[in-house]
Amino acid sequence: MFKRGKHQKAQIWVETVIYTLIALVMIGTVVSIVKPKIEESQDRAIIQQSKNLINSIDSIIFDIKSAAGNQRIIEVGIKEGNLLIDAENDRIIFEIESRYEYSEPGQYIQEGASEIIAHTQKIGKFNNVTLTRDYGETYDITYLGKDELKTITKSPTPYKMTISNEGENKFEDTSSSCTAFTVDTECTNSIYEIGYSKFCINGICKYISDRITINIDIT
Repeated sequence: MFKRGKHQKAQIWVETVIYTLIALVMIGTVVSIVKPKIEESQDRAIIQQSKNLINSIDSIIFDIKSAAGNQRIIEVGIKEGNLLIDAENDRIIFEIESRYEYSEPGQYIQEGASEIIAHTQKIGKFNNVTLTRDYGETYDITYLGKDELKTITKSPTPYKMTISNEGENKFEDTSSSCTAFTVDTECTNSIYEIGYSKFCINGICKYISDRITINIDIT
């Protein structure tokens, strides 16, 4: 009787271990299926929030364009991905590596009535999603008064973004030489082909911005 009881206890222990292992395998299988779906849903929400942020910035720029000196301050939360102030090319871009396939891969798609262009590039199991708002034809975007690229990374606390109307008719000097004293076809720097008037003054090409300068500052 003692031996049989001991054997039964051993059998129960083995069965418990087996059932526990089976349960762990099942839990692991469920997690492996559910977790990517949760992450995909979270990424979709982040992309939508970032789209709303760009639209908010767009709306502020429209509101302050009427007079030089106007400015607005908004809070910018970046939970995942990066927000780029691409002042070199007068663009605002949001980019994220996402499980969520936001748009048809390889295609550049305009976001409804907005001016945002969405692009999704498939990279293995993930997608590189970008939302781009190009201001090149209407505004001269600067960051801290300079034409440079600023990358805003994720942060547990919101950033403060100051958007200011700095006026128009900003001179851009170059080292290009010319021979005329009025508008000169020699002054054909491709950087200043859109939104600039070209002049040759004292033998040097000068470019005057016809666009309102919108300066962005992040703190």
